[in-house]
Amino acid sequence: MPDSDDGGAGADWVLSFYRFYAVADPSALRDAVEAACVERGLLGTVLIAAEGVNATLAGSRSHLESLLAAHFSNGPSGPSVLPNWTTEQPRSARFDSSRCA
Repeated sequence: MPDSDDGGAGADWVLSFYRFYAVADPSALRDAVEAACVERGLLGTVLIAAEGVNATLAGSRSHLESLLAAHFSNGPSGPSVLPNWTTEQPRSARFDSSRCA
């Protein structure tokens, strides 16, 4: 796993995780996570359903860690998730060749 600092000014990290668990109120968690992502300037997708969560987000490491601590650590929102980290840049050939339909 990468070290915990942002790697310098403007460094972007990509965080992905999923966790199957019973989400008590998916709509409330969605609203809280959306507000937290906007506040932190995070970009990506977070899928929240009654069966669990699945996310891929990009932003500064500190903002991503803050989101994890607030919404995806053991607590009222549910159990902790196991995060996967990368610093792969979205404009690299790897991402340019990926398409979603």
